[in-house]
Amino acid sequence: VDDARKNGIETAKCYKETACSADTQSIYTLTSCLWAGATPSCSEVVIAESPTYGRMLFLDHEIQSSEHDEAIYHEHLVHPVMAAARSHARILIVGGGEGATAREVLKYDRTVLHIDWVDIDRPLVDLCRRYLGYASDAVYNDSRLHYTAADIREFLAATDLRYDVIILDLPDPDIEDVGNAAALYSNEFFCSLREHLTPDGVLVTHTGPVGPGADAHTHRAGLTWIQRATRKAGFS
Repeated sequence: VDDARKNGIETAKCYKETACSADTQSIYTLTSCLWAGATPSCSEVVIAESPTYGRMLFLDHEIQSSEHDEAIYHEHLVHPVMAAARSHARILIVGGGEGATAREVLKYDRTVLHIDWVDIDRPLVDLCRRYLGYASDAVYNDSRLHYTAADIREFLAATDLRYDVIILDLPDPDIEDVGNAAALYSNEFFCSLREHLTPDGVLVTHTGPVGPGADAHTHRAGLTWIQRATRKAGFS
C-alpha cells in the first residue's frame, strides 16, 4: 500500500485490517492496489483487488465492503425496511458511498418517487463509482436519485422534508463518542431523524460488529448504544 501511494497503481501483497471496533485483526491477500490515498473525511482510503473477495474498500484501516459479498449486506439493509414501510414515495439514504444501497432502493421502480442520498465525501463516492462498480451508470443517472455532498446533520437542519424510509449506511459506531451530542448515532442525532420521518415512516441502521458473549457492552457495544439512543429519541 505504501508503494501504491508513492508510485500510483502498484502490485500489493496484503492488507492488514486493524478496526477499532473489532477485537481481532485480519490480513487480506491482494493481487493489486487500484487506489490509495486520502479524501476529505478519511485519512486513508484503499481500493484493492483480492483473489478471494474481488474488489475491496478499506477506510481508515477498516474493511467496508467487497465485491463478492457486498450484496449480502446491502440487500439485508434495504429490503426488510422497504417491506415494513407503508409507502416508498420518499427515501433518505445516509452514507452508502459505494452506491449499492441506492442500487437496491431503485429496484422498487414502481413505488419509489424520490431519493435523497446524502454522503459527506463526494471524492469517495466518485472513487467507488470508478473503481468498485457496485452500481451501474443507470443507478447514478436515475432521475429519482438526488445526491448531496453534505454533513447529514447540517442537511437535516436545513430542510423540513419528511421521509417514508430512512436508511443509515454509515461507518461503524465509534464507541468512544458515547455521550457526544454532536456525534452520529447519538440520542440527538436520532431525535433529528425521527423528526424527519412521516407518521408511518420507518428507519433502519447499521450497528457495527456483533460478537458472541454474554456481556452486551463488550460484544455488541454499537448495537446496545443504538438501542438506548433510539429509545430515548422516542422510537418504539
